[in-house]
Amino acid sequence: MKRSRTWLAWVALAATVAGGLAGCMVREPVYSRIETDSQIEAIHREHLSAHLTERLDEVVLLVVQLEYDQAEAPLYWLADQFDDIQDASHAAEAWFWLGYCHEKRGQVAAARDVYGRVAALYSAAPASRIAERRLQRLSEPA
Repeated sequence: MKRSRTWLAWVALAATVAGGLAGCMVREPVYSRIETDSQIEAIHREHLSAHLTERLDEVVLLVVQLEYDQAEAPLYWLADQFDDIQDASHAAEAWFWLGYCHEKRGQVAAARDVYGRVAALYSAAPASRIAERRLQRLSEPA
């Protein structure tokens, strides 16, 4: 009788420990905390913005390396993508660099258009102030 109680105590202890460990290992999935479509959209925008920001850094490196032709198409695409996810700061930055590429390639009218867009649509973004200065400089008589 004593032996069966000891065995039962060990089984109960093992079950308690196993249950505790299993509880620690089970993780609540991210989707179980999502209650609305707007939360899903916010998570999507956050992840997409991070990916696009990495790509923008790569394309800006092309600009720094004076590869304006290679940077132009990706900058258009990135600016549109940032606009789509309503990331105004990064959209302004992508549009600014596109204007800069136009300016450096001698496409002054296109550069003015892009700088004007940045200044008008993204006035709160840091790139807007730089675009305004460059637009002003391009508008001054030579």
